[in-house]
Amino acid sequence: MRKAFAIFWVLLLLGFLSSQAQAIIFDLDCIIVGGNGCTPSPSFGFIQLTDDGNKVDVSVTLFGPGGDGVNPRKINEIQLNYDDALFSDASAFSTTSGTPVDVKENDTKADGYALGRLDLSWKPTAFSVYNDELLLDAGGTNLDPAHFLFKDTANLIFAAVHIGNFPSTAGSIWVGSLNEVAVPPVEVVIPEPSTMILLGSGLLMAAAAGRRKFRKK
Repeated sequence: MRKAFAIFWVLLLLGFLSSQAQAIIFDLDCIIVGGNGCTPSPSFGFIQLTDDGNKVDVSVTLFGPGGDGVNPRKINEIQLNYDDALFSDASAFSTTSGTPVDVKENDTKADGYALGRLDLSWKPTAFSVYNDELLLDAGGTNLDPAHFLFKDTANLIFAAVHIGNFPSTAGSIWVGSLNEVAVPPVEVVIPEPSTMILLGSGLLMAAAAGRRKFRKK
């Protein structure tokens, strides 16, 4: 009985580890700045590719508020690299949503990025969070997340995302992924100046009250 119980837990653990290995996460951790490549920055969000039979589930999550103060940041375009030994310009990539996929091997260019080229791109209509499925030959040919674990022609970034409704004068920004990560990054919220002032005032008041209490003793 104990042996059977131990085997059950080993199989369960192996299944869990296997399921974890079938997902790839790209941290959107740099800003594309033309000839200077991709400047490291706090995370703008992440892309997650998850195995789903012959398909690959694509999920994009963006951090931060939108520039108009009403809508979240917009996902204008997604760019990925693939295994050049397996695919080419003739590969029939598509999405379950019907959004067309543009395949240009080693010739897909993020606007302003002068160093390298990627392989494929598509332009969804989504704010903040996007979920879709990437297929090959309408799902007739197997796709795996590992097929996209490749960097661009400059050997710098794994992927790129064009973010719209961005709080800047340009209104949009291109970001890339320098790193694959084991777990999704977490948004770091920076308090507004007014919040920091209130927090600082509260701490000063608490310290003053503590000193008065100590003197009374």
